[in-house]
Amino acid sequence: MSNRPTQPRESICPYCGVGCGITYNPDSGKATGWKGPVNTRGEICPKGAAAWEIVDHEDRLTTPLVRDGETFVPVSWETALEEVTEAFSEIVETDGPDALGFFASSNCTNEENYVLQKLARALGTNNVDNCARLCHSSTVAAMGERFGAGAMTNTLDDLREADAYLVAGANPAEQHPIIFRSYLLPAVRDGTELIHVDPRENDTTKAATHHLPVKPGFDIPLLNAVAKVILEEGLTDESFLETRVEGLDAFVEFLEGVVVDDTPGWRASTPTTSGRPPARTPRPTGRRFSPGWG
Repeated sequence: MSNRPTQPRESICPYCGVGCGITYNPDSGKATGWKGPVNTRGEICPKGAAAWEIVDHEDRLTTPLVRDGETFVPVSWETALEEVTEAFSEIVETDGPDALGFFASSNCTNEENYVLQKLARALGTNNVDNCARLCHSSTVAAMGERFGAGAMTNTLDDLREADAYLVAGANPAEQHPIIFRSYLLPAVRDGTELIHVDPRENDTTKAATHHLPVKPGFDIPLLNAVAKVILEEGLTDESFLETRVEGLDAFVEFLEGVVVDDTPGWRASTPTTSGRPPARTPRPTGRRFSPGWG
């Protein structure tokens, strides 16, 4: 990285949520992996390898800019911070602290986001947001209610134990390439079924046993239909339902109104299968099952 002094330190890749360990390689000028607590193999993908290219990029801002009419002009850090302080103070005095809002970043470390929210609360507001709240608000709420935690509930090694993957609305081959190529894809090659529910075809679809190209908005009707077929065909794990599931009777009653048929209106295109006869609905070949949500 240019002529600035550098010293490698172990850190975490700021891109996707896998949590791979990265560190600076002074010989190549790029990032390299280290065997972290999540990705114990020390692998990184092209995004991680390019993590520090932005440091010396010609378009990177290295000096604060303030608006001057229709343009922005560079100023010192002291001047920029004074302007922010004066503006925030005026807003709080005029409209109260809740007129302020702070937007955190998924590309920052936990410590950086922690400091930002502490600043917000020191100024008297809880208006702290993050892009992940929008794109993952539904999954976090659903997983928190169903599984007790709005986050990954298994280890990466557990993925190799599944007999089937149901990937709905996600593209792990491109979005989480380390998990996909090191864990999911080897399992698929060893016989694990991969059912991909997505209106589009992408790199994940290429490895899928079945592709269900539902129209946008039809993923919930599809999953309801799958649940009904599981019950109708006696594919449920009764001991699991008895010990782990609440509200089953109400759910079964709800499913009575679900119509299971080959409705063309659900499809964005024709479903595909990798040389295997399509079933009435795709279903896991056994009890070990890893769902994936986008």
